[in-house]
Amino acid sequence: MASVGGGVTPVVLEGEQEGDLYALLERTPAQLTGANGWPEIEGPNRDYGDRECGRVETGSEVCHVVDNINGMKVLILGDSTAEMWSPTLETIARSRDWDLYFMWSAGCGWQIGLVDVNRTRTCPDAHAAFVATIDHVQPDVTIVSSLAHTDNRFVRRFESLGAWPELFNSDFNDLNPIEKLDRSVSFSLGYIVEAGSQVVVFEPTPINRFDYPTCLNRPLAECSFPVDRRVLAEETLYRYHASVNSAVASLDLTETICPLADLCMPVVDGKISTIDGIHMTKSYADSLSDELGSRLDGTGYFD
Repeated sequence: MASVGGGVTPVVLEGEQEGDLYALLERTPAQLTGANGWPEIEGPNRDYGDRECGRVETGSEVCHVVDNINGMKVLILGDSTAEMWSPTLETIARSRDWDLYFMWSAGCGWQIGLVDVNRTRTCPDAHAAFVATIDHVQPDVTIVSSLAHTDNRFVRRFESLGAWPELFNSDFNDLNPIEKLDRSVSFSLGYIVEAGSQVVVFEPTPINRFDYPTCLNRPLAECSFPVDRRVLAEETLYRYHASVNSAVASLDLTETICPLADLCMPVVDGKISTIDGIHMTKSYADSLSDELGSRLDGTGYFD
């Protein structure tokens, strides 16, 4: 069974509830949470996944997060958004007795051959490590996550990555960015499935470039942003593969992260939800384990 697109229904406020929303948006994160500093990825206010284990650029091998030889074997792969989700998935894994593995690389998505222009030296190694990890772990289910790829994140010349001739043949550099993305996604999903694993794709989550540390004492309205309902080209690709391949599922987690109507807010249920507009805080991510577990169950892969 493949799962396509969204799942949960966002909370829609009407009447008195709508008035409550306006009142909420006038309050500050400091008032709502009691925090006296904004969470950080690094530093004294750190509130982020702290797993260097499994990080490719540190030379780490795959991280065996939950060791359960008799459990379902689950592998997490991707960039820092995969690392962001890893504490949530660890909570789920421990409650369900999974055998959980994890490998990630900052700025390098799971899509083989798509290289951030600022990380051309590290992403080839990351992609080679991802492939080797799939072969080594032989997971039952692979969960993949990455930021969205936009045109300025594509490198035009990939000859140095010729380890995958199916991907980097003579016509590759003549393709436009979406065609390159299509070839990479098709190749990467195909590789994982052919290795005997089902795949759950976490679609890109909403991002915003506020200067979030300045939001602590500003009204929520000044640091919230509307959800963009446009479907990215890569989300269309993921959903297409999910529609034609029963071993692939694509999950839109926007409404899991931003549950209130069509608004992404820096405070949800009394917790600061984001560090930098890209990554969730660990405390907020941890609070989503039940909801994420339900979304995963909807794929039919974890029965």
